[in-house]
Amino acid sequence: MFALTEGLPIDKVSVALIVEPFTSAPVCAMYYNMAKMRGLDIKALMGTTQNDILTMTVGYVPYKNVNPYHILRLACDLIEWCVPQKNVPRWHPINFTGYNYREGGIDAIQELGFVFASACSHIDNLIERGWKVDDFVSRLAFHLSAHKDFFEEIAKYRAARRIWHKLIKDRYEAKNPRSMEFRFHVQTAGSSLTAQSPNVNIVRTTIQALEAALGGVQSLHTNSYDEAICLPSEEAVLLALRTQQVIQDETRVPNTIDPLAGSYFIEWLTDELEERVLSYIDKIEKVGNIARALDTGWLYKEMRDAFMRRQNRIEKGEEIVLGVNKFPVPYDQTTTVFRTNKEAVKIEQERIINLRKRRDNTKLETLFDKLRKVCEKEENVMPIMMEITKEGATVGEICDIYREVWGIWEPPIAI
Repeated sequence: MFALTEGLPIDKVSVALIVEPFTSAPVCAMYYNMAKMRGLDIKALMGTTQNDILTMTVGYVPYKNVNPYHILRLACDLIEWCVPQKNVPRWHPINFTGYNYREGGIDAIQELGFVFASACSHIDNLIERGWKVDDFVSRLAFHLSAHKDFFEEIAKYRAARRIWHKLIKDRYEAKNPRSMEFRFHVQTAGSSLTAQSPNVNIVRTTIQALEAALGGVQSLHTNSYDEAICLPSEEAVLLALRTQQVIQDETRVPNTIDPLAGSYFIEWLTDELEERVLSYIDKIEKVGNIARALDTGWLYKEMRDAFMRRQNRIEKGEEIVLGVNKFPVPYDQTTTVFRTNKEAVKIEQERIINLRKRRDNTKLETLFDKLRKVCEKEENVMPIMMEITKEGATVGEICDIYREVWGIWEPPIAI
């Protein structure tokens, strides 16, 4: 954490920690301990932890997960410790990352259905712990995709605001108007990029970024044009940043709120999406909460079927992908491919070896036992996590204790 933040004014900027519920507690504890050791008040820290149960289950292939019910509880542990208990009140302790599962082939309806059903499961868990919705819900955040259907994506963002307001006001009876505000980040669709004619990805990303701006996004990630081939190069990253800045500073699109409001088509499409998303949320919740939908394999089946539908559309030419199934071109061999330094992994391995030599391993064993008892009693893990990471425990060691106490969960095969 010291190396990652060297030279950064972390007391003045918002930082994103892209980690899931399985690792969110140790990684966040490391970050907060680092800030304290730098003399900072963690109550003033700003940032976001991804902490999304679906990203680590349906968003990518998990590695030795524990049961979804424990994953959900770990995610809520961080929310509870940061916000209602006011340890890091300016932090967003969870970011429901619909973008990651949208990349797997689901559509706009499913994307919003997944994130809102998941958010409700987390809210329900915290209410069961004795908190009121207004105690924490204003710090929940969302991460959505900007995909290829221009008007549908804009309407999706507008519908999302309405749905969130309706859920928080009507279902949970929130009193604070800030609780009903929908906070969301957008990322342009990586799955829309192609290795063929990668420069065309610049056009795709620009149009998708414009969707987000017209839809009223709070923050934006524009993908680099070479991401279908390699990790982003410095040139591509800078161009992605300039794309955002042109939209913001030159076009002045963000100077008005909801610029497409009143358009017959946009208003109709927003109504249509809102109705369909609410119906899809009901469909998910008939299975149970989000942990139940995972444990039964229902969500995996939804993901699999959506992927197959999209793959078939592309193969049949019903969904056009320029350079692939229309105006096909060979793979562009002229693109500069950026690779990370192969020695980087050795540097990190040496760092861990040196850490284990200099820390107090006897003291850590006592703390590991304390963590085991906390897990067995299903208490909030964050207080012990602040202790244990300060003494030099690694993420791997902590996750192994989760596995030791709760066992390893095998995701069900979708039937």
